[in-house]
Amino acid sequence: MSRPAILIFLLLISFRAFSQWTPTSGPEGGRILCLLSEGTRYYAGTGDGVWISENSGSLWKQAAGGIPPGKVQVLLTAAKTLWAGTAATGVYRSADSGKNWVPVNSGLINHIIKSMLFNLPVLYAGTGGGLFSSVDGGDHWTSAGGNIARKNITSLAMAGSLMVAGTYGEGVFISDDQGNTWQSRSSGLPDPFILSLAYGNNRLFAGTEGGNVVVSTDYGITWQIASAGLAPAGPVNSLIIIGAVLYAGTGGMGVYRSPDNGQSWMPVNSYLSNPVIHTLTNAGGTILAGTGGGGIYRSNDQGGSWLPLNNGLIAASVRVMADKGTSLMAGTEGAGFFISGDNGHNWASRNNGMSNLFVSGIAIAGNKLVAGTSGGGAYVSDNLGMNWIPGSGFLNPYITSFCFFEALLFAGSSGSGVFMSADTGMTWIAASAGISDPVVTALAVCNQKIYAGTQSAGVFVSSDTGYSWTRVNTGLMNLSVTMMAGKGGALFAGTPAGLFRLVLPSANWIPVLYNGMTIRVKTITFFENSVIAGTDGQGALLSDDNGITWTSLNQGLPDSTVTSFAVSGMNLFAGIGEKGTWVRQMNDLFPNKVVPDTGVLKQMLGSQDTLF
Repeated sequence: MSRPAILIFLLLISFRAFSQWTPTSGPEGGRILCLLSEGTRYYAGTGDGVWISENSGSLWKQAAGGIPPGKVQVLLTAAKTLWAGTAATGVYRSADSGKNWVPVNSGLINHIIKSMLFNLPVLYAGTGGGLFSSVDGGDHWTSAGGNIARKNITSLAMAGSLMVAGTYGEGVFISDDQGNTWQSRSSGLPDPFILSLAYGNNRLFAGTEGGNVVVSTDYGITWQIASAGLAPAGPVNSLIIIGAVLYAGTGGMGVYRSPDNGQSWMPVNSYLSNPVIHTLTNAGGTILAGTGGGGIYRSNDQGGSWLPLNNGLIAASVRVMADKGTSLMAGTEGAGFFISGDNGHNWASRNNGMSNLFVSGIAIAGNKLVAGTSGGGAYVSDNLGMNWIPGSGFLNPYITSFCFFEALLFAGSSGSGVFMSADTGMTWIAASAGISDPVVTALAVCNQKIYAGTQSAGVFVSSDTGYSWTRVNTGLMNLSVTMMAGKGGALFAGTPAGLFRLVLPSANWIPVLYNGMTIRVKTITFFENSVIAGTDGQGALLSDDNGITWTSLNQGLPDSTVTSFAVSGMNLFAGIGEKGTWVRQMNDLFPNKVVPDTGVLKQMLGSQDTLF
């Protein structure tokens, strides 16, 4: 056999084995809830497990070996042991730097872990329902009693020899006897909802949900507000002290720095593209910031400038996808807009000019792209996202959805109804006459009509390009519409009561079931006469009869939550939970409809030329 024939034969074997979902290489980033450093080894707790870097964040890999997927809210290391506190399944322990994990929850009756502290020789866990302690490395836990029992413990810290606990709604508590008894220390607190604690320079600091930093010089007996220049920055999620400088990570305005113990603050956000900061940590003088979707950023100059640290960190939540020619696009929850020209093998972040990185919609018209955001309105690009220009005319910057109809672009907003643009997103005017609910959650075009789904008033239809709207809710069992999609004469609407179908010209909605079960649909795409649904809890489903019967497409799927779809070339792409994008070949799903092996071989070779 000649060498070309051997190559083709091996590639065909590889193609035939590619019959399930496989990960692409991005987009990178994700929701970072906690960070920890041990020399050059960094740990990140995300919305989907623990990630580890052995080289100061240059490359990240996800930890496996026993820790389940889901939110990891706390990371702690002590006595050569690593602990992880999760949002639903309690505490996990690793004795080998995160390679393997075991659950340690005996006696831990509340598994919502929000804070942890090691005060030799006792390990403490603050939960959504009280404080717990362990004297045997987590093997057994005992609930703390007294006036801290059953409280929501959001943060734990040491202030000299004293233990400090911050609670959600009941202020600060202090213990001087290893946590056996606690005293309330909340006099002067402007806000009892404590999110963060820090101690240094003989001062105790607390960050609150209301956006305040408060300081005490007498271990919480009295408190003073120390927020000059900080408000309105959103909740103060994290506080750290490096030397004489105090840093605050906020839930909406990035990072702030105070050189004078909170008397004055200044923002330090240069090149920090995501303003939602969940956590800050000191990595040997380097500041690490974990963001709400944009991954990890690093600053080596006291916050003067920031660089992303996300290589290999594929934990982004992809809200929406689209394709244009050979380009695949993804809009993420907090990491912005990404584009791939090679079927997901490589992704490029393209956010220049986009001040809001929570992308909720993508529309394509000719050489123009329009990106809708949750909080920043709409942005327009004519160079595949290399630069973005904000549109004008929106009364509400929270965009939920897009649809095109007769050269007009429509956008649904979360608070001001429907808007219409005749110039592909540059200028917008209101187009909501007749829609009684200003929160428009979804838009779709079907059978030459525009449909709008709302948060509490069901579905509305317009037959005159958005000038007037009327209700169409007969048979719809729940009027809170979460998604819509239509093709030909079939319109689908997702609600908390499941998926419903409207077969035009009928005006009656019919419930759609999968094996007798309600379908919780987040997204729908169409391929020829087939319907592909991404669900919350049931993975990906396929119907060849307009939703009457469904089959599962979940082989290889890493999560049961599918948030977005795009059909590009010979591939079906899906945004999966907080795991980036995954791909499955279309001729695996439709062997009688998609034939061209040359396209598959071209993609596998990574070549831009056709392979015959």
